[in-house]
Amino acid sequence: MAKSKWILWLVLVYGFSALCYLPGLLELWDVEVPPALSYLRNGFVLIPAIVSFSFLLYSHSLKAYFVGSFKVVSRKELLVCLGMVFLGVCCTAGYSLITGKELFVETYSSAFSFLTSSCYLLVTALMEEMAWRGFFLQRLAEGGRERRSLLIAGITWAFWHVPMWTAHELPWLQQVQLFAWAVLVALVLGMLYLRYRNIFSVALCHMLFNVCFLAPVAYNVSVLAIVLVCCLAFKRIYSKEEEL
Repeated sequence: MAKSKWILWLVLVYGFSALCYLPGLLELWDVEVPPALSYLRNGFVLIPAIVSFSFLLYSHSLKAYFVGSFKVVSRKELLVCLGMVFLGVCCTAGYSLITGKELFVETYSSAFSFLTSSCYLLVTALMEEMAWRGFFLQRLAEGGRERRSLLIAGITWAFWHVPMWTAHELPWLQQVQLFAWAVLVALVLGMLYLRYRNIFSVALCHMLFNVCFLAPVAYNVSVLAIVLVCCLAFKRIYSKEEEL
């Protein structure tokens, strides 16, 4: 995708997404807003997918997109997802052990609440992944520029969340931590997508991040950053050994 097109995509996504949270932001500045407009925030997660589908319709490639992006999840993809479950549960359990807080019990009061939360988060993750990984990252990475594309897609995806965090009146330090967390998660999701080109597995992994990593974001950032560095270092060493 030409640079001008992905910049236009970002402008449209950022612009319409910001409008969804504009009523909430105006209320923070003591501007009176009709209550009905507060429901616009529910469309926030839909905007990137709608913009992406519009681009695909314009280029007559919507059918090819769906055929090429949705596949049966393989065993290797499931192993990656299970690895994220293991890491998230260990991270959350470790924090609970240190602090004495029962994070899983506090978050999911029953099996039903866990199930409904998981279903909701899977649907929202699917909507996001169809746009951010299945469309935006896919086109950024055309021509073999995967590392650069992963970083750009991660930063832009993290920045997309800023209006939502601001509307929820999160402190600036927490927003910085969430930004770092979003970039790290985007790197994992992006690598998974570029390896298997399957939105189903990426959406599942995205949902598992939200479900399993319940510790404070600063703690999660530290754990995931260490794991990513170790994995990348191991991969680099292994690649050099294969060359020898």
